[in-house]
Amino acid sequence: MRKLIVFFTFITSLFNTYGQSLDFAIINDKDGFVHVRNSKQLINDNIIDKLDNGFVINYFERDGLWIAIRYEKNDAEISGFILRDRLRDFTSFQEVQGRSEKSNEYKLFNRNVEIVVSDKVFNASEHSIMYYEIYKGVIERIEGKEIYGTDGDLPKREYNALEVKINGIKVVMPKGAIQNLFEPTIEYTVAYFDEKSQTLYIRSDNSDWSASYAVIWVIEKGKFKQRCVGVTRPFKGVK
Repeated sequence: MRKLIVFFTFITSLFNTYGQSLDFAIINDKDGFVHVRNSKQLINDNIIDKLDNGFVINYFERDGLWIAIRYEKNDAEISGFILRDRLRDFTSFQEVQGRSEKSNEYKLFNRNVEIVVSDKVFNASEHSIMYYEIYKGVIERIEGKEIYGTDGDLPKREYNALEVKINGIKVVMPKGAIQNLFEPTIEYTVAYFDEKSQTLYIRSDNSDWSASYAVIWVIEKGKFKQRCVGVTRPFKGVK
């Protein structure tokens, strides 16, 4: 019974932290940027941030002209509101449709792009793992970071590598691009390429049975630009 209580407490905390959405979009405004606000009003006093066109956000809770968003910027998680017509769907760009698969490796490709994503067994000895003090045996952080893809148990699998080439040139991907993302489902990786801006959007939907999440990596003009993670609510009955 105690383990069940701990599990539901953890799930509740996860939902309260991240909300419920696996939807992403690109900032696209005629002015070249949008203001993020802490309330659904067009007033100067509620502006908390400014996002340039091309920035990817996780969105949810549509309400009339407004939409709630969340994103990471400068290692901080930010939530707020923007006008909902200031977004563009990245799936409007050309999908990278070539696919091949072998053990623990999945490849996407077309004439411009080559993406190879791989996973491996999670080895706890290679990681710094921190557990909750009050919930014994429930993981709080790995490498000091929030964890995605598990409900507090040790992950079973993790990303091994994300390798990208655009027009034959290898993109340098930072270590943090795949860090703290667990239980990857590499065969559910998709990608879209905007030839005009030379921007690649790679999306992967991952989870174990109770902690679904999605991640988008953005690469612009051959350089890694951004990672955005969205997390869904595990159980409908939890509030």
